[in-house]
Amino acid sequence: MVKMQTCCLCGNGSACVSHEGEVAIGFFGSVRYDTTSMIWIREAPEGLGHGSLLCDQCVDRLVEEGALEIFHSTLGAPAPAMLSNEAYRRLFLRGANRMYRDILEARGSIAEPVAGPGEAECQAIRSLRARICTDPSACISGPGPQRNEAGPKALEVGAAHATAAVLLGHAGGPDGGFGEAAVHYADAMRQRDEIWAEMIAALEQEVSSFSSAA
Repeated sequence: MVKMQTCCLCGNGSACVSHEGEVAIGFFGSVRYDTTSMIWIREAPEGLGHGSLLCDQCVDRLVEEGALEIFHSTLGAPAPAMLSNEAYRRLFLRGANRMYRDILEARGSIAEPVAGPGEAECQAIRSLRARICTDPSACISGPGPQRNEAGPKALEVGAAHATAAVLLGHAGGPDGGFGEAAVHYADAMRQRDEIWAEMIAALEQEVSSFSSAA
């Protein structure tokens, strides 16, 4: 029998979503969020510590208010194919920062701080990261947006960006300095999503017109 934990926000005795810093993860016992991953779009409510538990009702409210955004779910309803600009930015940055920390830990030292890369250096990093992993922000061609994929892909591209930046000598200091790259990725993804949304809407309109004529 699963022992129910108390929600840190409302005191409800059925809390099965864990606050994990930048994200919240649902686990067994949650009716709607089991295996569901969410990114905080705004700062988490005051008083929540790492591992604090939330109930489904409070998570419902936080999602509805736009404080949390679902980016992946294995057992629940699939995450949207297109995310908000802020979700893209935060997920990319999370992926980049986690990879950079892993690189520093493996190397055993912190790289010297470096000047922010110029446009040529940024383009070189983006080009290399696209060779490390498929980067949907790099071009409009290829598969369109798919449910449950946008969030994990943003994390993956962020990690590839940090790897490329370190390899090319354009990341240093304690945090790597990936903030501008995260904004660039988010903007590029929103532009891509808007183009795909327009194409899908046009196709649906064409199909609808054809059906009506038939």
